Amino acid sequence: AAALGAAGAEESWGNPSAAFRDRAQQSALLACEAAHVTLQCISGQETWEKAEAKLTEISAGAQSLFAVVLDKAKDGGDFALLAWPLLHSYLTVVLPVAIWLTTSLPKAGSGKKAKEGLHPTRVALRNLLAALQTGLTELQSQLAAGQKADFGAALWPADGAAAAAALGAVPALGSFEGLGKQREQTRQAVAEAHRKHLQKLQEGVASRLALLKAKAFKP
Repeated sequence: AAALGAAGAEESWGNPSAAFRDRAQQSALLACEAAHVTLQCISGQETWEKAEAKLTEISAGAQSLFAVVLDKAKDGGDFALLAWPLLHSYLTVVLPVAIWLTTSLPKAGSGKKAKEGLHPTRVALRNLLAALQTGLTELQSQLAAGQKADFGAALWPADGAAAAAALGAVPALGSFEGLGKQREQTRQAVAEAHRKHLQKLQEGVASRLALLKAKAFKP
């Protein structure tokens, strides 16, 4: 998470850091590998310990990705940049695989009928589902809070060094009639567009969270 957080300096409005985007895509690929390994285990070509290891790795990766987004939100940063690839590059793959596994993993059995290594694999899947649900719940709360915050000053500075630099870059703006009013209208429009973006992200989180909660799974 620390390495991913350090890459935040590469971000700009509408452009998440390459490090986080790549990590999200790599983690999504792990989910595909877990599905493949599971099919091999079901057909007897692979041991269940390998499937357990994959699911444990995915669970740790999910916690790391959510931590980066949530830490940025708690620091007052524009975490929407990171929430987007988390929802659309990562969860678009990981969530369907996790849901598929809840119905595809065989029952572990008990006593003499117990299948070696299968119960720990099912526990690892339960832990993954819990990690996803916890992360989405916290993200949903941060998105709701973000819609009430005023990001206008950060997205479109009205005064200070940043605003002065913008005026200095285009000297003709200094004599532009009604410049202050135009800047304020633009700032408000940008802030409203950002709020609507957070709202759409929250709706996306809510739908994924509802899907997870509807899927009861016992190891």
